[in-house]
Amino acid sequence: MIYDFTTFGRIFLFRLWIVLIFFFSHLAFCSQKKIPIYPIESDFSLTDHDGKEFRLSQLKGKTILLYFGFTKCPDVCPQILSRIQRVYRLLGLKKHLLQTIMITLDPEYDQPKVLKKYLSNYNISALGLHGSTDKIQRIQKQYGSVVQYAVEAGTFDKHQVGHISHSTHIFLLDPESRVRFLFRPNDSPRKMAGIIRQVTPFF
Repeated sequence: MIYDFTTFGRIFLFRLWIVLIFFFSHLAFCSQKKIPIYPIESDFSLTDHDGKEFRLSQLKGKTILLYFGFTKCPDVCPQILSRIQRVYRLLGLKKHLLQTIMITLDPEYDQPKVLKKYLSNYNISALGLHGSTDKIQRIQKQYGSVVQYAVEAGTFDKHQVGHISHSTHIFLLDPESRVRFLFRPNDSPRKMAGIIRQVTPFF
């Protein structure tokens, strides 16, 4: 069978053009899609990893990545922090506009000095927050974060490293301290960086 190359070429180019139109239309839609504001009262007060009183409202003007975790977490927390590290690299010179916060789920063990030492392993200037168990649980409910304790917090030993089962989501707050997005475990660093840019006017 003999093909007319000119006709075949035109059909190929036409199909390619259609694909490109749909591709760029999808990109345009994604870039223009408005990111909602979640009706969550975001402000709270705790103690930071330097032992100083901290209120979330102090960070007004900065975009925030916030999650709940603990320093003896064997897998989830290191994965979260490693992913955030890659986000910072993608943001480049603008990374100073972003602040990462980890609220401990095991305040008995994760004293401020422990939090500070743990987070210093990640080059993102993350802030560790500490408080009473009751206070932290109130903030969890405020944000709708789910946690299950396999054993009593603060009583684990080396054989009970993974004693807390917790949410792997990361809350994104804009410079007005409004909750704008909930990052899931399968959200790539590139996607995260893109959404951070959308909610941060200075990017």
